[in-house]
Amino acid sequence: MKMKPPVKFLSFVLGITSLLSLIFLILSPQTSTVALETTAPPSLDFDGSGIVDFPDFLMFVNAFGSEDGQDKYEAKYDLNRDGKIAFEDLLIFTDNFGKSVVAQKPPTPPIPPTPSGQGTAPPDLIVESPKVSDSSPDAGASFTLSATVRNQGGSRSASTTLRYYLSTDETITTGDTEVDTDYVSRLDPSAISDESARIEAPSGEG
Repeated sequence: MKMKPPVKFLSFVLGITSLLSLIFLILSPQTSTVALETTAPPSLDFDGSGIVDFPDFLMFVNAFGSEDGQDKYEAKYDLNRDGKIAFEDLLIFTDNFGKSVVAQKPPTPPIPPTPSGQGTAPPDLIVESPKVSDSSPDAGASFTLSATVRNQGGSRSASTTLRYYLSTDETITTGDTEVDTDYVSRLDPSAISDESARIEAPSGEG
């Protein structure tokens, strides 16, 4: 005597068959005249293979139906970030099934700002407009010698020292007699610094 399978069993089989058919229909490539996106975001490529495919689907369905706080729940499968892995997430996944992932470019490092006063050309300090308060001082008398230091270079200069020399001829060298010094602070390109020193005229000729 041949027994008929129970009605509940048949209903269960038909339900599983319908579900598998629905999944197959959703995942099967469909012909369309509408231009579709051909790439998917990297977050959907769960196994890192470079394409959203069936292994990714198996990983997704393993967490399907779970909610935040449950053992099976993983945030990477919660595609709409609503705290549960449900049909809405399945629709997002199937919409990208079969697509290659979008190649991620490494972030471009920010270009550090150029510090103020710094450029490609080095600093270049020159002394301009020297003048004296008395062009014919008496022997041993004091007078003021002033000058302007300017940075004609392309970057900020370091602090330096302006030196005043007493020379017996028109050529001034470090071999001449140093009579005073002046501190010159750092100068940006094109910046100037007015300097002066109190000099005592020689008491004799020479």
